Amino acid sequence: MSFKEKYRQDQEKIVPNEYLLDEIKEKLRYKKKQSIKNMYLKRSGYAFIGALILVYIFSQSTDFTITQINSDQEVVENHDEAIGDTSGDEFVDFETCRVPMLIVNGRVYYESSSRLTSDEANGLRENYLGVTESLFDYLQHDGTSEGEVDLHTLKGMIGPEAGLEVYTLKEYDATIRLFTFHENDFVNTLQIWESFDGLEVENGGTILEQLKVNDRIKSISWDSFDNWNQDILNPKQLEINSAVQAFIESLNTSIPYIVDETLRNQFYTTDELMSKTHKFIYIELIDGTDITFRLTRDGYFSFLPGYSLNYVFKVEEATLQKFWELMK
Repeated sequence: MSFKEKYRQDQEKIVPNEYLLDEIKEKLRYKKKQSIKNMYLKRSGYAFIGALILVYIFSQSTDFTITQINSDQEVVENHDEAIGDTSGDEFVDFETCRVPMLIVNGRVYYESSSRLTSDEANGLRENYLGVTESLFDYLQHDGTSEGEVDLHTLKGMIGPEAGLEVYTLKEYDATIRLFTFHENDFVNTLQIWESFDGLEVENGGTILEQLKVNDRIKSISWDSFDNWNQDILNPKQLEINSAVQAFIESLNTSIPYIVDETLRNQFYTTDELMSKTHKFIYIELIDGTDITFRLTRDGYFSFLPGYSLNYVFKVEEATLQKFWELMK
């Protein structure tokens, strides 16, 4: 079987599970407003669920493939409290999925793990694109039909909240990364957003190239699973020696795998086992941005937070072994 035939075969497997979609659609309904807690209303701005399509993808083949990342139609429902305003009008009942999304002219961006200081943000901020409209308000009033949401029909600047200023980032492709800024009396909120939708991925280097990692590394550090699991940040700096450089090179040539149930069970086990077999790697770049990924003892790694990537990558064993020995 040729590579193209194998690729086509893999792609045909990555489709929504119609039974699951129909089951969720059946639950969607219009109903009268119930009481809303202000805190819940704010958190409910993240009213999309991407997990449905990903769960189906995770149930498919682990075969290596050059694949495309796509956002499909998604359906959401809220089963906790009703979402609406004080007018008592009818509204769509959504399930809350707390995955932050930024939608710019129909393209979906997910929150990046990268954090910036104000000075770093000022150095990277380039073209001003506009100010976001609230995702919640848009869905409630304009963007739905019986709860069905087609991500690519959502136009304009839409964010988890209104009033986020949207900018491009210097040297970064605007289809891959954007930056939002919001200032109030209490805090300045700076956030990078990423989208890999439609990107053809051959290996880990495809992602690293888009994130401008190669030849721009300022530092690399690691932390334990236990610290990460307990929300304790205590990274240990690594000297960028030959073993570290070889590992970074192996990230570029790493093989992508579509995640199925078997691979998920291998990747995510018990806390006790992951404490011994999982590390978190932090790469800081010279422009102030950073990359975080989760690395396992058997060579698999995934970019964090990972909302827009539906597979993991695997590095070469010999290179991994030398790098792993440094993390003690």
